[in-house]
Amino acid sequence: MKRLYYLWAVLILIVGVAGTAAVACSTAPSEPCNPFTVNWRYAELSGFTDGLMPGNTYEFTMSLNNDTDERWQSSYCIFLVDGETVVLNIDSNSIDLPPTVKITSTVSMTLPADFPEGAYGLALVIPDRGSSITTIRIGNVTSPPAGPWPDFPTCP
Repeated sequence: MKRLYYLWAVLILIVGVAGTAAVACSTAPSEPCNPFTVNWRYAELSGFTDGLMPGNTYEFTMSLNNDTDERWQSSYCIFLVDGETVVLNIDSNSIDLPPTVKITSTVSMTLPADFPEGAYGLALVIPDRGSSITTIRIGNVTSPPAGPWPDFPTCP
């Protein structure tokens, strides 16, 4: 009976370790890993925080949700910051959503081949609603999160 208990314990340990390895990044990630989602009442942005390499293009998914009874007319922008400095503009556009409409789109980020490795802030700004910044790592960087990030009340 004791052997059966140890066998089950070892199997559970193996499955747990294998499952953890599938989700976590390697120490030097070469593929995007560690998914993130920023979720506001009116906006959502998702993608990966690690394993992003210079010279490649990556996609984020963005949703805008007008859960009001009035037309939502505004704008948004997405960019990378290093401290308080904008280092890469990724996307910007106007928002014109009828009441109770939600849209989802793909946003592409192309990193120049000579983009410096490091931890950056991925900012989503909707001037009349707020901003959010998520730490992402470009290159083989495993440093802890950067920041604290400044508040960006408007698009640069």
